[in-house]
Amino acid sequence: MSYGIFLLVIAASFFQAWWNFHLKKVNVDKSAFLFVGWLSLGVVAVPLSLFFLEKPLDPSWWHFVLATGLIQGMYLVVLSTAYTLADVSLVFPLARGLSIALTTVALVVFAKLPVNQVGVAGIAIIFFGSMLLAFRHWTSEKTRKAMMLAVVIALLVSSYTVLDSFGAKKIPIVFYVAIMNIVAPLAALPWLYQSKKKDFIFVFKNHLLLAFLVGLAGSAAYLIVVWAYSFAPAPYVLALREVSIVIAAVLGILYLKEPVTRLKIAGIAFILAGILLIKLA
Repeated sequence: MSYGIFLLVIAASFFQAWWNFHLKKVNVDKSAFLFVGWLSLGVVAVPLSLFFLEKPLDPSWWHFVLATGLIQGMYLVVLSTAYTLADVSLVFPLARGLSIALTTVALVVFAKLPVNQVGVAGIAIIFFGSMLLAFRHWTSEKTRKAMMLAVVIALLVSSYTVLDSFGAKKIPIVFYVAIMNIVAPLAALPWLYQSKKKDFIFVFKNHLLLAFLVGLAGSAAYLIVVWAYSFAPAPYVLALREVSIVIAAVLGILYLKEPVTRLKIAGIAFILAGILLIKLA
């Protein structure tokens, strides 16, 4: 992996950690907050993205757009629910670590994507470090529910990552990322509208700017990662982005007063070692 791609994906990790941290920190309904942030950004981003189109819109793109948008709409609902039940330092590493493993298996087995032994070792070490960071005394009912939701999140992330790795080669990337900010919230709307209508209005009136910035950070991370799929194997890109787990853990410790443990320190060390191997792969 070139240094340019490596550094850009690391930058995407900071964006990813920042928006997940603020989603956990903000004291409003999480799903309404994400919905308003993504949709408000989409309203601005889609018209602007049309200026980056180098060719007319192709109807063959829409099956990628609709499939990915539906999965990301489900991701919006499940992620926001999980963050109401447990710490970001549990949900985030568990979901992201599992998604690395699932995506790698799917792309290697079904798409015959080539990965070398160093890359596989790096992915495995990052996965192990992620599981260490997520480890807890999982006894409370809320935490067990959050863990189950984290597994669902991992399945959703893996699904849209596989689609993205193919869609990035067919669809103009700026338009693809922009339109997701419209399609995904609309896909989530049937699950959210009746129960969250008042929350939508509250977020829109009181937290629109922060929600928009969270959507912008998420889209910036997504744009970089989808673009990187054209230049490096998707499992490497996804695994490298998991430096965001380390950043999220540090932010949780510093600002949310989450506890520091030996397992956290060991998990961070394993993830950083895996990232070094990914760079060498």
